Formats: sequence, structure tokens, C-alpha cells
Amino acid sequence: MIEEELLMRLMMLKAATKKGVNYRRLSLRGVQQVVLAFVDNFRDMAKHPILRMRRHAKMWLHLVERTVTERPGRNELQRGKRRAKCTRWLQKPRHEYFEHFCSENPPIKILDSPA
Repeated sequence: MIEEELLMRLMMLKAATKKGVNYRRLSLRGVQQVVLAFVDNFRDMAKHPILRMRRHAKMWLHLVERTVTERPGRNELQRGKRRAKCTRWLQKPRHEYFEHFCSENPPIKILDSPA
């Protein structure tokens, strides 16, 4: 899977440099669709080199046509923020908390004490 994507990206780069287009504007999914559409065209072309060259040039033209529209503001850093939680971190192993609260003498809270 990674090799296929790398091959598609190399084809995108080659098509963009041939036609003078920014390679970052080409669509990866569009390139995959064009290549899959042209696979059948190249199966029987071993005996027809001139026809193969024409279809090859036609494929490069179709690759460059698959561009993505300009989307301004899409070059932000990809960082994940920690989600704020209203609970504190555990300071001891979890089993020690269970032992503490399940004991016969549980801790006394302020509201439990007589006034």
C-alpha cells in the first residue's frame, strides 16, 4: 500500500514537472483514478510502440488535469491538544485507592463531621 502511494506521488511529480504545474495542486485520488483507467489501455500495447507512446502522452495530460482547487488557510500545524479534564492525576497505584476507600475506617470529609 505504501509502495503504491509512493509510486502515485512520483507520477504526480513527474507529470507536474513535464507540464509546468505545481505538483502540490494535483489530486492523489485523481491520479489513482487516471492510472486505473489507463491500465487496460497499456495491456496490449507491447507490439504497438507508436500507439503506446501516444497513449502514454495522453495519460500524462489527464494526470495534470486532475487538480485540487486552491484552499487558503490549509497549511496549519497538525498538533493535538490535551483535553482539559476536571479530575486530578492519580498519585498512587489504583489498587491503593480502592483499599483506602473500602477499608473499615474511610476518610472523614468535612461535611460528614458533626457541627
